Amino acid sequence: MPTLPACRLIAVLAVALLSMAASAQTPAPAGTDSPEAILAALKHALVEAAQEQTVNVISSAFIDSSGALVESNYFDTEATVRGVRVTEYLPAPEQAAVDPTAILPASLQNARDGVCAVDAATRYRPTLLVSARTDLGQGRVNDADADVIKQHARGLISNSAAISDNWVLVLEDELASGLSQYDRLLTGMVPFDDADYALQWSLSNTPPTSTESTDGGVRQLVQQGISGAQSAARSAAQTAAQYASSAARYLAEANPIAPLNLPASDPAVTLYHELTLINRRTGATLHTQAFDVTLPAADSQLRRSPPQLASDVTRDLVPQLDDFFEELEAAHACQLRQFAVLPADVLPAADGQANSPTQTLQIRIGAANNARPGDRFLIIETPWEGGQQTLNSNLVSSLSIGEIVQVDEFQSTLQVIAGNGSARDLKFALPF
Repeated sequence: MPTLPACRLIAVLAVALLSMAASAQTPAPAGTDSPEAILAALKHALVEAAQEQTVNVISSAFIDSSGALVESNYFDTEATVRGVRVTEYLPAPEQAAVDPTAILPASLQNARDGVCAVDAATRYRPTLLVSARTDLGQGRVNDADADVIKQHARGLISNSAAISDNWVLVLEDELASGLSQYDRLLTGMVPFDDADYALQWSLSNTPPTSTESTDGGVRQLVQQGISGAQSAARSAAQTAAQYASSAARYLAEANPIAPLNLPASDPAVTLYHELTLINRRTGATLHTQAFDVTLPAADSQLRRSPPQLASDVTRDLVPQLDDFFEELEAAHACQLRQFAVLPADVLPAADGQANSPTQTLQIRIGAANNARPGDRFLIIETPWEGGQQTLNSNLVSSLSIGEIVQVDEFQSTLQVIAGNGSARDLKFALPF
């Protein structure tokens, strides 16, 4: 009988141990629809998926300051190895009348293919906090128009079908967000904080400055400073020229000796929009999109009304929003299906030195997001992509099931009802 290479043997042993862990956690009296049985069947499916992949073992070692040898092994799975088992390390197989994975609910039948293959019966719409910012200066479209433009933009964003079908929108309270901590305590006004994601819309009379740099932070800051100074100088020059031309026209027309009837017109102006979606938990930017709108030259004596001006400035916002969220869904659909969770209650330990978390978790979806008591979620420690993660992460060992036990408008409490994961370490919930 040919012998297996050492790395391959270690990988096979790892798969065998995972199989033992998955099977050993199935309690004998549990019903086929119990969370323990469902969890054990899901772990079995994930381990089976891992066994169908080639296992690569990456080893590293070093000697620490005390002279001890420290070794680390990393397991990765890619292609196919079938029919290899070390039976001495497995419990005696029981003759099952049906496939162990047959008890999985329909939503988990294809879970071995990854998180996007988990088709939950209930669709939960994440909460999206929308904020609007403007920086218009003193030109033809200026800061005096900002409030009307922002109000119009918020209305367009709120009515966007691309957002309303997939998100629960909450408009930022600019007054509460701008208060200091003291003023918040004094007035009782607090900013909304029950959203995992934020959509930031901004409008400026200068193009957005790129902050990407591959030459180091100092050089980046210098480049940004130069670019910012150049943009400010251009804007000031344009504004000065605009006011100068307007003043010249006014003086020429008001000349009592030889009045001139000059066609007074404001120059064309370009305004720059930017849309950014941010993960508020991590601060990471998930998606961004920029576009601009140019208002043609116009008679300065026939200035548009504020509503008409706001409509002209935001005329392309709706189609751009549609494109923005279509691209976002295509790039991050699997990621957006996993909701971040936090320990719901942290109680001080008896010695007062450490914290002891309970087995309840807080998730930022509530009644407004279609959450209901009794809804169940798979809870994991790291974002899940596919079955190939079984060996190179602790997905199987920490995989747990949580059930909603309390629902508020925008958040709920999850109780861990199956699995060995600790509420302190579990970070993401996947509906099933």
